[in-house]
Amino acid sequence: MRDAPAREVRSSKAETPLAFQRGASYASTKYNLRRGVIYRTILHTSRLSVPTLLDYYRDLQRSGYQVRVSSDYNRTVVLHDRTRAFVQLDPSDGRAGALLIRNPGIVSTLADLFDQAWLHSADLETALAAPPQPADLHLLTVLQGAPKDEVAARQLGVSVRTFRRHVAELMQRLGAENRFQLAALAKERGWL
Repeated sequence: MRDAPAREVRSSKAETPLAFQRGASYASTKYNLRRGVIYRTILHTSRLSVPTLLDYYRDLQRSGYQVRVSSDYNRTVVLHDRTRAFVQLDPSDGRAGALLIRNPGIVSTLADLFDQAWLHSADLETALAAPPQPADLHLLTVLQGAPKDEVAARQLGVSVRTFRRHVAELMQRLGAENRFQLAALAKERGWL
């Protein structure tokens, strides 16, 4: 029995692949976008460091493909409507294949988890293009030099709670999982 074509494709892409080339799926995706298929993808932030991959998603985005970025959601899953899901068999080996799931309860749960992750992820262009505010740069500089949150908060003239909230907001904006990654991403963008 052949499945009906999907009307909506949700997908999440885990960490950066070793190599990337546009494949046959690119033409198929462009065709489906013209037909009105809705595509929503969550990329792991590590994928932003692959220029060819970034160009690929930006090109698709100009055709209506929706892309968001997250450092939290790190699984490779593809959902077609709420009828079937493809889950990577081995999270550490993308070549191991995928498991097709048709169980409505499991597929629905995966779709709900995806939708929650979508709400908590950042828009691709926002994640890439948001220029640093002077307060962001000052926060990063203080964070880099202060041994403790209390010292950093005092240097910024805010409470420790406010300082930690600002750090968490900046981490979310840049898609960093921790402060070390925040510093690395800030340096990558030339902010430090």
